[in-house]
Amino acid sequence: MNILTILGSPRKKGNTAGALDMVEQELSGWHQVERLALASVKVNGCLGCEACQKVTDRPGCVQKDDAVAVFERMMAADAVNKTVIPFCTTPDALGEDARTAARKLAGDISGVLRQ
Repeated sequence: MNILTILGSPRKKGNTAGALDMVEQELSGWHQVERLALASVKVNGCLGCEACQKVTDRPGCVQKDDAVAVFERMMAADAVNKTVIPFCTTPDALGEDARTAARKLAGDISGVLRQ
């Protein structure tokens, strides 16, 4: 099984990354594991222009960012594990990047990705 882990922390060597390291070590004995650090990619927020809704044969977002690459990696994986900063009052800004990438490229993804 190909598993994509998504690190939603801005610190690549912080506590959240350490916790994800432990998960990846356990999984790597049985599965192929690949990590995506959201701090290393650029995914812009949706502009609400709806240009993506007019294109049906390819990703239609007018913004030039890493959203296509993030989305393709998510869709190529058999499973996706998103690990975020464990602060109760902090918005999950980097984690939102992955959801934004999928929404920008796939339109209604309610049946594809679960939050």
